[in-house]
Amino acid sequence: ENMDDGTPASWEEAVAGGLLDDESEEEEAFVEQRRADSTELLDDNEGLPVLLVDLTALAAEAGQSDLQTVRQVVVQTLDTGFISRSDDLFASGHCRHSERWRSSEDRRRMEDERGGAVVTVISYPANIDGAPLGLFWRSVRSPSAWEVVDELKEAIASCNRSIKWKL
Repeated sequence: ENMDDGTPASWEEAVAGGLLDDESEEEEAFVEQRRADSTELLDDNEGLPVLLVDLTALAAEAGQSDLQTVRQVVVQTLDTGFISRSDDLFASGHCRHSERWRSSEDRRRMEDERGGAVVTVISYPANIDGAPLGLFWRSVRSPSAWEVVDELKEAIASCNRSIKWKL
């Protein structure tokens, strides 16, 4: 039975009234996104995470002009507690996440965005809280059986948060 506005009340009525074809279209076949398999990149360490740190901004905050000294202080500070210290850097806005394979391009982009700032790439330690970095990162980057989950994992992996947060 039709509704008051002439809209069919069911799919069957719509087909019978000629509003819809009786031939149902098949759903498109799922095609996986084409991107570098990050788990393969991990095998040669190119997929491992790195920090991009704006030395110019940190130097200005500290009243320091020697960027090499600032970098040494950042590395030494990270050594005292990488997760909490990297969280502090991310929160300050002077640090971004990248992966080794794309870090040169990301570094140049960050330097350009910040008006020629000097940005350095700092690798994560080989072990975090007693576990190999690769083990943690593989958990973040390994594909799942669901496309939507993979998209969420990609967003999580790319955000400027610590690896513990991403797990």
